[in-house]
Amino acid sequence: MTLLSVFTLIYVGIIVAENVMTPVSSWDGLGYWTNWAARFLSFDMEPNGFNGRVRAEFGSFPFTHPRHSATIYQISAFSGFDLRETEWLRGWLAPWAVAWISGGMVVTGAVQAVSKRAWLGVIAAYMYVSRPLLGNHAVLSAYADLWVTTGVCVSAGLLVIGLQLSNNHLIAISL
Repeated sequence: MTLLSVFTLIYVGIIVAENVMTPVSSWDGLGYWTNWAARFLSFDMEPNGFNGRVRAEFGSFPFTHPRHSATIYQISAFSGFDLRETEWLRGWLAPWAVAWISGGMVVTGAVQAVSKRAWLGVIAAYMYVSRPLLGNHAVLSAYADLWVTTGVCVSAGLLVIGLQLSNNHLIAISL
């Protein structure tokens, strides 16, 4: 089981390193979210704002995407702003890697809590991180699917633990 734990950690390290070294290259990242993040930051920080609108006059960011919530470009803006002074991390959308790792931690913890066996948690962690589509989403960044997957993992973990403990609060939160 220790060997599987080592493989899982190596795989996580490879995905995070690839995420750090690969600039944003996904269609959504380049076509939408990084542009929207730049508009969002301009609106907040530039004297002329975006399209002549500034926060002082209009309050919150007045532009909305027709199909997606503002959360995606706000996360992109946060990542870009937070890493702006770090040359070698400049293109990294860190929250996507963090969401991917968080989903693996939730799956691991939920399986260990329910089964009371650490080795089942390690197997669940390996199964989660070795899914090619999830790894691709962690590396490519800017797709909303990873956030949905992590949300579903958190909800499922809370539901399973709530059912096992007969805790109606956890069950309600999970729904």
